[in-house]
Amino acid sequence: MKFDVPKIYKWAENIEPTLTEWAEEHVETWFDVEDAYDLTLEQIEEIEEFLAEAEDMWYDWVCIGFRNIVNNWENQHYDD
Repeated sequence: MKFDVPKIYKWAENIEPTLTEWAEEHVETWFDVEDAYDLTLEQIEEIEEFLAEAEDMWYDWVCIGFRNIVNNWENQHYDD
């Protein structure tokens, strides 16, 4: 029998919210804001710069939370 991980998508569903929560806590502390939605465009661009640099790093997968922050911010600010 070939090795397999049934329902591995469930792992992602469980870990993504945790990574996003950790990223939000770090971003809110780093930028001294109460909510990630309060970030400025310049601060979002700083996060995007970090993400671009992290693309080739071994820890890129943990950046999911930071990508979610950027995506949520853009959705809130550009959909209004």
